Amino acid sequence: MKLSVKKIDIKFVCVSLVAILILCFLSYSFKNNPYDRESLPIEYEANFSNLVINEVVTNNDGVYANSNNEVCDYIEIYNASNSEINLFGYGLSDDDTKIKWAFPNIDLEANSYLVVSCVGKDDGYLNTSFKLSSSNSERIILTNPNGKIIDAVDTVSLSNGECLGKDENGKFKVYDFCTPGYENSINGYKLYKDSLISELSNELIVNEFLARNKGNYLSNNDKGFIEFKNNSKHSINLSDYFISNDEDLPFKKQLPNVVIDSNDVYAFNLGNALKYLWRWQGKNGAEDISKAI
Repeated sequence: MKLSVKKIDIKFVCVSLVAILILCFLSYSFKNNPYDRESLPIEYEANFSNLVINEVVTNNDGVYANSNNEVCDYIEIYNASNSEINLFGYGLSDDDTKIKWAFPNIDLEANSYLVVSCVGKDDGYLNTSFKLSSSNSERIILTNPNGKIIDAVDTVSLSNGECLGKDENGKFKVYDFCTPGYENSINGYKLYKDSLISELSNELIVNEFLARNKGNYLSNNDKGFIEFKNNSKHSINLSDYFISNDEDLPFKKQLPNVVIDSNDVYAFNLGNALKYLWRWQGKNGAEDISKAI
């Protein structure tokens, strides 16, 4: 008697395994992400009237840099009331059993936003003594001077350029753009981008640009360069500036700690991943450069 052996369809088995893995991943993601994922609304009008946590970023890869030029995660506070609030005694923490950081003596005007940088070192101003986790969920709390929790949010894993923000009804959602210091809307996003440009943008200029070296100059690699020129009458430290190939992440790459004297130039070497657009950004403003490779 002959035994019949069925041939295993390897392709079918592989496709089935991939499908199962995808379903498991989606199931895990939905289970661990209780927030809706949406695009920013065009406009925003808060339908609540308290001091609240308004926006949280746990995976900052160039969206925002603080006053010390540190690219760091942040927590944004919003005063949705109709009166000014003195924040002295209010606190923030990533642990709902204790207050890790307290606000300095600072006033937050009505309907205004305040960005607090989570850098892990308290400098006495708006840098917390704790950092945020980009992978593990944690509860962020806002407390009043009596130590009572007045707002809280459980974080989720965020991709680069995403934030956990409050909608106009006070419900947290995952948004595809970040708006530090501004309302969670397309209008707020535009205002944030506009705030990065100043009237002093001509002090440091892009003097020459080469996307990739194809024998244009003598070098042991094919990397291009951006040449910066100090157009001002004083010296400039390049570490105050950033460049990026994504205008949604303007603080992607900090320039080196090099001082350029007035009217001098400095060539910054680029990697091979450069595309068609580089955007440089710093204290003194921004400029777009469009050039074919």
